[in-house]
Amino acid sequence: MPISHSVYCLAFSSCLLMLVYFKKPDCRGLRLIAEAWDCGGLYQVGMFPHWGIWSEWNGKYRDTIRQFIKGTDGFSGAFAECLCGSPNLYQESGRKPWHSINFICAHDGFTLADLVTYNDKHNLANGEDNNDGENHNNSWNCGQECQ
Repeated sequence: MPISHSVYCLAFSSCLLMLVYFKKPDCRGLRLIAEAWDCGGLYQVGMFPHWGIWSEWNGKYRDTIRQFIKGTDGFSGAFAECLCGSPNLYQESGRKPWHSINFICAHDGFTLADLVTYNDKHNLANGEDNNDGENHNNSWNCGQECQ
């Protein structure tokens, strides 16, 4: 029987094995980076249990920066928060700005060149009929769709 997202999160955030392991002296100075989402769609940016050593890929930073650069109305406040280390996500749990791994493009196949070249994804060449990858990339081609 599959474990629900809420059960998984509860189990992970209070996992004794993780707590004990990361309190070991060998782990002093250790820094780990989490992707705070899973393949089932759970998105927990800012809520991942950090135990003082985990930072997170900040996908909300990515989305906000892309929207702001694109000129989407209403993103100047969120943009300012991003530049200040996303305190809306991390400050309440005692984390600092360096716990947010800020990025605009990463390892998921959508490059910085794609971001400014296309308004929509172009994944036809890989045989997936353009059904793979994210549809909501917040990309902007500056008025000229390129190849």
